[in-house]
Amino acid sequence: MALKSWLESANDPDCGFPIQNLPYGVFRTTDRDHIGVAIGDRILDLHSCAAQGLFRGLSEAVVSACSADVLNPLMALGKTAWVELRSVFTALLSAGVADGQTKERVERSLIPMGGAVMRLPAAIGDCWNPTWKPRRPTAVHECYTASAQQKEAFGVGVVFQFLLEDNR
Repeated sequence: MALKSWLESANDPDCGFPIQNLPYGVFRTTDRDHIGVAIGDRILDLHSCAAQGLFRGLSEAVVSACSADVLNPLMALGKTAWVELRSVFTALLSAGVADGQTKERVERSLIPMGGAVMRLPAAIGDCWNPTWKPRRPTAVHECYTASAQQKEAFGVGVVFQFLLEDNR
């Protein structure tokens, strides 16, 4: 028998995020980014779950990583931590596993996808590839005012598009 969720939208055959596919992401609804997991037409806010004590039994490092605003601390913990966390939130969302009181607490941590803005999920550090040859911009090709979505995503008001010269 296939695993089912008590969240009805996650059981829809056309749903991209059934309980068998719970991808991590980072989202914003107010003034702070939170780590979440997509399920049905909702996002399970892991920060809220951690604050409510729904992750009892997990290490302090995992619970703390769930309260971060990017996935880096969670990714750094490794596969064992990821498997343990996934088993806990899968149980919280599974039909027949969570009791009524637990479901009520989990429901407080479910955010409608339509009310959230997805954010960059990880902080990207310096990156260097010794085989890469830089391509230098030769001229500003186009300059235009950023859209509201670009401003939100990148924090800039002006976007420059450069013409690149292949200097290989």
